[in-house]
Amino acid sequence: MSPSGPRRFRPVHFRPVTRSQHRLQLEPLSVVERGRVRGMEQKVWTAAELEKLSPAERHSLFDASVVTDLDQAPQDLIERTRTRIYQRIAQSEAQRG
Repeated sequence: MSPSGPRRFRPVHFRPVTRSQHRLQLEPLSVVERGRVRGMEQKVWTAAELEKLSPAERHSLFDASVVTDLDQAPQDLIERTRTRIYQRIAQSEAQRG
């Protein structure tokens, strides 16, 4: 345990479909708005909960939490990232010439 309390892991958005002895099949949630899943509270996994899962289950949880579609990513994150990219491009071009 850290001095500030129990360790927390970032929220994972998923819906379990089936769970067998060796494998947890997950279906990613498709509706994410501003970092929140509509109609569902975010699950915060503790270290103890994650330690109870098999490595394959932990890997599945991580994979399900990765957003690859920009339409599903929080728009404020996209805007902050876009702004940073444009700033770096401008700095790079200013250094050249």
